[in-house]
Amino acid sequence: MKLKKIISVMLASLLILTMLPMSAAAAKKGIKLDKTSVSMAVNETVTLKRTVTGYKKYTVQWSSSDKTVATVSKGKVTAKKEGTATITAKIKGTDYKATCKVTVSKKSSGKTAGTSSAKSTYKTPQDIVDQMTVGWNLGNTLDSWNCTWLTNKLDVKLHGEIPKPQRL
Repeated sequence: MKLKKIISVMLASLLILTMLPMSAAAAKKGIKLDKTSVSMAVNETVTLKRTVTGYKKYTVQWSSSDKTVATVSKGKVTAKKEGTATITAKIKGTDYKATCKVTVSKKSSGKTAGTSSAKSTYKTPQDIVDQMTVGWNLGNTLDSWNCTWLTNKLDVKLHGEIPKPQRL
């Protein structure tokens, strides 16, 4: 009987311990960038997105290893001339940092939306989304021309029965 009591107390305390939230000190701290390398053309811009874990309040410091090749401001990288540079995002006051290698060429990097090539230069689906611009989905617009669903609902309300499907 005493053994059962000891086991039940141990299981109850284990259950309570597993339900406690993890402290902020135990959370993994660091910073990551959405890209580790980028190919760009002169005068092209790319925005790097950073993810910081383990901090509630922080400041990210951005820097470029060669400002004549590429500059960075709040994650927005601007290609200046041909060459390579390393963009660094660092959490101020810590040793946590993430880097992205930027290669700038005179030619277009091939990541312009709406163009096609035999060999794709997109590395991830996020690269495609990053290049999307404002547009209009004509397919959905043209779908709205056939409004039989509206007339069917009106028939049900007026006549109290479900109308038979009609061919157009």
